[in-house]
Amino acid sequence: MNNSVYLVDYSKNEVLVKVIFVILISHLFLISCQSNNQASEYINSGNEKAKMENFKGAIQDYNKAIKINPLSYKAYHERGNANTEQGNFEEAIIDYSKAIELNPRDTNSYFRRGLCMTMMQDNQRAIKDLDMVIKLDPKYVFVYGNRGNVKNSSGDYMGAIQDFNKAIDINPSEASNYFGRGYSKSMLGDFRGSIQDYNIAIQLNQNDSQSFFYRARSKIELSNYRGAIQDLSKCIEYNSKYAAAYFFRGILKCELGDTNGGCIDLSKAGELGFSEAYEYIPKYCY
Repeated sequence: MNNSVYLVDYSKNEVLVKVIFVILISHLFLISCQSNNQASEYINSGNEKAKMENFKGAIQDYNKAIKINPLSYKAYHERGNANTEQGNFEEAIIDYSKAIELNPRDTNSYFRRGLCMTMMQDNQRAIKDLDMVIKLDPKYVFVYGNRGNVKNSSGDYMGAIQDFNKAIDINPSEASNYFGRGYSKSMLGDFRGSIQDYNIAIQLNQNDSQSFFYRARSKIELSNYRGAIQDLSKCIEYNSKYAAAYFFRGILKCELGDTNGGCIDLSKAGELGFSEAYEYIPKYCY
């Protein structure tokens, strides 16, 4: 009986295992890169379709991208955008939430999800998302103005003014921020201050029918009726279907003695769906 002990040389086997491991990792990495490239191609294709307003086709491409690479937060974000454009806000929120889960620092998804919350009148959750955008990126261009709009909708006019001030500091050439601040001031009874902001909004965007309309409302509060009529006429010039502008101009014309012109405006307001006009026609037009 041979009692000799044979020592097995494992060194060759270890090298072989390491080589196989490296080859396997390289192969998996190559497959991953190919999958990511295919997913990116579908995302790019979806983006091009979205630019052409073919949102259904875009969603189909984003679905394919997600099937290939379910960890692509960009695919979920872009699908959320397409769903938003179609008015599918609940689906968009699900997509943005998934994008945030995959990339917790995705400010764009927080921002867009906040806008969807606003459209669904969930102002509290909208503000939380916009707060998160500011926490992650204090210089995010559009966030302060949009949070100001949400605060206006919630009745927090002082908070809204603070946000619009910040938005104006960041981008002093954005008309909507002056409009929003003007609205906040008017709701707090500062009609002269609101007119100053509407003036700037109109200077920056001369075709903005809303700024003319709300400046007219502030002028009415200050009993500047003829100035209000001029603004309402400008509003109608830029938006011929602005029913409320016809209504208020009609009332003002009647009060200033232009009964015929006022009654024509009240009739037009009613025709455009402003039903309250028909409550005033019997008072002024018979």
